[in-house]
Amino acid sequence: KSFTLTITVSTSPPQVATYTKAIKVTVDGPREPRSKT
Repeated sequence: KSFTLTITVSTSPPQVATYTKAIKVTVDGPREPRSKT
């Protein structure tokens, strides 16, 4: 997963934030479903 993130960084910098957020939400779990939105 880390590799994919690195590749995405070079491809689309704005998309990185979305991917990082999605991963963070998954790591945090259903703890903060509001963050998903």
